[in-house]
Amino acid sequence: MIIDFHAHITAPEVIARRDKYLERDAWFRELYASPKARLCPVEELVAAMEHAHIDRAVVFGFGWRDMGLCRQDNDYVMDAVTRYPDKLIGFAVVNPGARDEAVGEIERCAAGGLRGVGELMPDGQGFSFDDERTMAPIVEVAMAHDMVLLTHCSEPVGHLYPGKGLVTPDKVIRFAQRFPEVTLVCAHWGGGTVFYELMPEVARIMHHVYYDTAASPLLYQTSPPVGFRVRCSLPPTFLLSLTSESFGRWRQPAYPPPRCDECWVEMPGEFSNWEKADPLYTIGVET
Repeated sequence: MIIDFHAHITAPEVIARRDKYLERDAWFRELYASPKARLCPVEELVAAMEHAHIDRAVVFGFGWRDMGLCRQDNDYVMDAVTRYPDKLIGFAVVNPGARDEAVGEIERCAAGGLRGVGELMPDGQGFSFDDERTMAPIVEVAMAHDMVLLTHCSEPVGHLYPGKGLVTPDKVIRFAQRFPEVTLVCAHWGGGTVFYELMPEVARIMHHVYYDTAASPLLYQTSPPVGFRVRCSLPPTFLLSLTSESFGRWRQPAYPPPRCDECWVEMPGEFSNWEKADPLYTIGVET
């Protein structure tokens, strides 16, 4: 089974009245002021999944600062999951800074069938990801409902781009130290956090931390095609989830491979095939 772990879907109301929502949320404006930044309704995502032979996708809305907008997106996601129960797994967006209101919304969404919380966007939502007082209630309610947390992450170095923020490896590692039992997925390679797990003292505290590869072609060299190896010194809990970061066009597929000693990943291109070649798990692409 091929699963896209990171796919945003957007309600038709937001797409039709984008200018209104650009005015309401500065982080949304940062990411979507350009008309080239496409927004994807659920029907378009499902059609793209079928075209690319993707079996299931984890879907969520946008990490708004305003909890009213979060609830609006969560309603859309819950409806989408109801319409496509064999295709979609839904996550709830909340602003942890809203505290009790955010906890109540997670409870509501868990009752509505959503399976995780995220994508959290601390830079746009106005909270610090490693702040224990802010995150403790979110972690507690997520764990009570066996829900996964997903957070936006960024690299501490390199070029600037819309959405580059301050959830860098140091904050991710501090979060894992403070909340070692919650299951956390770090988007966008965790801003490079994954590679710090080659350090034994870091690996020891990251047993429930996983990574997705969303937006890789936008962040890293893709011409000529490049690849990299993650070698056997990675801990056995390591999991790599390839993702599309789907905003209306299929960029890169998602596949969470079995836990393995060594992974080989190539970029860019659309998903064509994958095959197990012991001791490698190969993700095949077309350039």
